[in-house]
Parts: sequence; structure tokens; C-alpha cells
Amino acid sequence: MSPLTRVTIVGAGTIGAQIAMIAANAGYQVTVNDQRPDAFEKTTGKLFTDLQAKGVTPIIPYDQWREVKRRVRVVGDLAE
Repeated sequence: MSPLTRVTIVGAGTIGAQIAMIAANAGYQVTVNDQRPDAFEKTTGKLFTDLQAKGVTPIIPYDQWREVKRRVRVVGDLAE
């Protein structure tokens, strides 16, 4: 049996975006499906801002967020 290498998350809300970021940071090929094309970008932006405002140290260091986000593929059609 081959190891898991790809992850697909349905929904780019708070939980879906967090799962996508953690999976991408761990090295998985990540696809996020959401009907709203800008949902992942908006959600991760809000999470980033909220964590900084609260002084929370995230699992993914702030200086690595952009790079990790680039590894996440966002699609509007689940068939993709």
C-alpha cells in the first residue's frame, strides 16, 4: 500500500483552511474545494490577522504562511 500523499478538503471556512494549511505544511499535496473562489484567501487572511492580534504563536510560523498557502490548490469544482 502506498503512503498518503494527497489531501482534498471540501470547504474553505475556518476549519477547512486550517486543515489545508497544516497538511500543506506537512508536505501533502493539498486541494481545497469551495464554491467561493476567494474563500481560502479570505479565511487564511483573517486567521493570520486574528492570531497576530491575539499574540498567539501559530503552528506555522508567520514568515512561512505565504509559502505554505502557495502549496494549496483551490478549486471550485469537486471533480477537479
